[in-house]
This record gives sequence, structure tokens and C-alpha cells, in this order.
Amino acid sequence: MDVWVLYRHELRSALREPGIVINSLLVPLALYPLLLWLMSSGFLLAVGQAAAMTSRVAVQGPAPPKLLDALRKDPKVDLQPPPADLAAAVRSGTLDAGLDCQPLDPAGNVDLHLVCDLSVDRSAMARQRVEDAVDGYRGGWLKDESERRGIGSSIWEGFRIKLFDVAANRDVAAYIVAMVVPATTLLMVTLGAFHPAIDATAGERERSTWETTLGLGVPRRAILIAKYLYVATAGAVAGLLNMSALGLSTASMLSGLMRDSTVQFSVSPWAAVTLALGTVVVALLVAAMMLVAGVFARSFKEGQGVLSPMLLVITLPMLLVTPHTVFTWKMACVPLVNVMLVFRDALQGVFHLDLVGLSLVVSLGAVGAALWLALWILQFEEVASGSYAGHLGTLLREKLSR
Repeated sequence: MDVWVLYRHELRSALREPGIVINSLLVPLALYPLLLWLMSSGFLLAVGQAAAMTSRVAVQGPAPPKLLDALRKDPKVDLQPPPADLAAAVRSGTLDAGLDCQPLDPAGNVDLHLVCDLSVDRSAMARQRVEDAVDGYRGGWLKDESERRGIGSSIWEGFRIKLFDVAANRDVAAYIVAMVVPATTLLMVTLGAFHPAIDATAGERERSTWETTLGLGVPRRAILIAKYLYVATAGAVAGLLNMSALGLSTASMLSGLMRDSTVQFSVSPWAAVTLALGTVVVALLVAAMMLVAGVFARSFKEGQGVLSPMLLVITLPMLLVTPHTVFTWKMACVPLVNVMLVFRDALQGVFHLDLVGLSLVVSLGAVGAALWLALWILQFEEVASGSYAGHLGTLLREKLSR
């Protein structure tokens, strides 16, 4: 009962803080989906501008007439007089690409040297256009020569490769979503719990209400659990709102990126339940870790300095989990990493129940260990009162050395 009363008090107090409302509710609901939409729109705009550019190309040496005709007929290629130095012209940006034709034998065969600068979008696009023209010329030349000599295409080709992509649009969309959603959810849970964690510890000390809270006549354990549930609720709400906003905007973003207006992507009920429960588990663990670090802060500014490195530690799994990371029992034993892998597989319709269960046990065990550590820390009066000037490492060295 004490925990419930204190928990409701913390939530009511948080709703009066504009910073907490903005970071825990408004930002995850609107900012990151908006940023992703702007990024995808900017990417499509850049690709469209590069495709619309005319490539300035110069041909040097005895080029085959049909190859020159193919380049002249391409409306995206602007043939220019060859300069004295092709490489220098491409490097300076005067040309986008240069084709140096060097004769090989009296029969008219040539060795083609394509000069381009792949660090520049215009040059990379010019390279692609020149290569397409060369491939077309080469294919036509082989066909004409084989017909003149009476050789069938199946003889001189040897074999053909035909590509059959069995991945549907939904599979490709699930692959893209599985890369984006776990990382953004972990980030938003962390940011959503960041300010409440500071407010619940250092903020109370700065407002001089910490002593009043400790003197309420309730067990110190109840105070800590109420604050912990408040921080975990803020992180979970931020994560769930972010996931909901991403779900509503995913279809339009994927349609633009995949250039297909018929993209269909949906999450199965089991995957939705897994994502929601996983977000809550992540919030529980992140809140426990932040409280352990935040109890040592004595002011809001000091709390930001203490918890800022914690942001880097918590978001490190974003770099460890890739589309090619194999979900094994060893990875299931790593907190936060295991939940992100569960997210990734669930979005792709894959459920390893044994690994999911192990991940849940490991995550809840980490939550229990962090809460026990926080309770152990608060039993020391100098830490509870805010007079302790050290951090977790110094406290452990002092107490365990005795």
C-alpha cells in the first residue's frame, strides 16, 4: 500500500514537469518517426537528383564507332572533347568520367580504361552509364560475330545465370523494420527514463524534499521501489509510444525507400505481444541501472553528469546487434542484447522459445540484482542523506575492504 501511494505521488509530480512530459511522451511519439521520415525523404531526393544529372564524359583514343553512337544516343550522357589528361580532368570535376581506348591489335580490338572518382556521386553515376553502354556494345558485337560465324549463342555463352528472388515485399520490409525498431526502442526507453531517474533522486535533493520523503514513516525499501516503478513506467511508456508511432509511419517510409506503393507490412499478434513485453523488460532493467547510478548525485546537474555515461553503456547493444548476429544461448545471457535479438527475430516472424525464455530469466535476474544493489547502497546513511561525495566504485572499495 505504501508503494502504491508513493508511486502515484511520483507520477503526479512528473506530469507537472515540462521536461519529463516532453522527453517521455512527446519526443518518442513524434520526433523519431519524423526524423526517420525526413531521412528517407532526403535519401530519395538525393538519389533522384543524382539520376537526373547529365554525365559529362570524354572518350579518348580509337573508340569503336558503335560504342560512340550508344553514348551519343543516351540523353543522360554529354560527350565532350577529350582533355590532355583524363585523370586530372575527372579529379578537378571538369569531367564526370573518362574512357581511354587503347588499341590492342590491327583487328581493331581495344582495351578500355574507365577513369572516374567514386567519392563523387556524379562520377559514380557516370561510371554506371558508361559501363551500361560498354556492356550493350559488347553484347551486340558478340551477337553479330556469332551470327557471322554461324555459332549459336548457347555455344559461345557457355551458361546463363537467371536470378529468381523469392523474397516478397513483405520479407524485405520485415528485414528493414527489424534493423530499425530494436535500436530506436532501446534508445527511446533510455531517453524516456533519463530525466525521471534524475528527478527521482538528484532532483529531490536539489528541491530539498529528499529528507521529507525519507521521514514519511515508511520503509526505505518502499520509497526505492516506488521511485523505481515510476522511472520504469516513464521508460516503458516512451518505448511503447515510439513503437506505436513507428508502426503507424512504417508503411509510408518503406513505400518510399523500396519505390513500391503496394508495400504491405503487418506484425502478428504474437510479435506485438513479444515487442510490448520486451519493451517493459527493457524499461525495468534500464530504470534499475539508472537508479543505482543516480542515488549518488546531489544536484540535477550532477545527476546529468553521472547518468550521461550510463546512456552510452545502455545503448552499446545497438552496435552489437546487426542483421547478421546469430541468436545463440551465449547471446541470450547478455542483458539488453538478448531482448534486442528477440525483437529482431519477432519482427521477422521467428520465435526461439527456449532462447526467449532464457533471455527473460537473465533480464529479470539482472533487474533483481540491480535493485538489490540499490537497496544495499541506500542502507548507508551518508548515501541516503546525500552527504557522500564518492560514487559506486569508491563505495564498494570502502565497504568491501572492511
